[in-house]
Amino acid sequence: DAEELQEIKERVSLHYENGKKIADRVKEFNTYKEHHLVEGGHIEKVHDKSIEAAEVLSAHFKNDNYDGLYSPNIDYKTLEVMALYHDTGMDGNIIAEDYDRYKSEYLDNQNNRQKYIEKQLKDSNGTLSLEDIEKKFEKEGFEGTFRKNHSLESAIHALRDKTFIESKGVNANEVALGCLVHSKSNSGLADITSEAQWKEAVHRLEERVKEFNISHPDEQIKFDASFLIDEDGTFKQDKLAEMRSEAIILRIGDANGHDTNSKTSQNGKVIDFSLE
Repeated sequence: DAEELQEIKERVSLHYENGKKIADRVKEFNTYKEHHLVEGGHIEKVHDKSIEAAEVLSAHFKNDNYDGLYSPNIDYKTLEVMALYHDTGMDGNIIAEDYDRYKSEYLDNQNNRQKYIEKQLKDSNGTLSLEDIEKKFEKEGFEGTFRKNHSLESAIHALRDKTFIESKGVNANEVALGCLVHSKSNSGLADITSEAQWKEAVHRLEERVKEFNISHPDEQIKFDASFLIDEDGTFKQDKLAEMRSEAIILRIGDANGHDTNSKTSQNGKVIDFSLE
């Protein structure tokens, strides 16, 4: 209802405001629109467009569920929470005031440095020297993690807010996985019909939860995949069909949740770009 919806918006606004402060430090975010606005910005638009898509697709899937791949049984309340949380992870789950400390810790981590070097060498086909890559890592290695990992970090926000979300009668584990898979690249779920890729997405979330708990000894979170996967590791097909429906609906809502007339970036600045 309206009161619950407003409470959720107020909760996620804290994360998006934190993300706005983070965005002031990340040049890339000057080109992402309105992610700091829950009312009237990208987040509210994704919420509204997701509901529109759900109404169309739930009716469509009643007539054709593609041999059980999709389901017309859309839990609108769960979908609404997913939509409102889906980009909370743009802040990387760090407090904006501690940005410099987190950056320093990230750059000092030799594992992070090595992973970055290996990926850059692979992506550049050897055209970049090791010295150039080292400089690039120092300049943009940390900043580059925010957008790249944003849907995974949105999932972590949902799990950190599990008590709050479940007080609204919504399964926070489902919200978390839904937030993760709204991004094809971040989740590994490029083919929404693939069970193998769904398992990869679940695995990525489980591994991130482990990392979070190690780095946050005073705040332990948990992801429970039993709502979707049986003890023998097989999917509950009815629930997987519902998750596929929710995922495709949220992706449609996200793709259509922009105001083409807006010139405001995530950090509240006027978008500036060059054709160069």
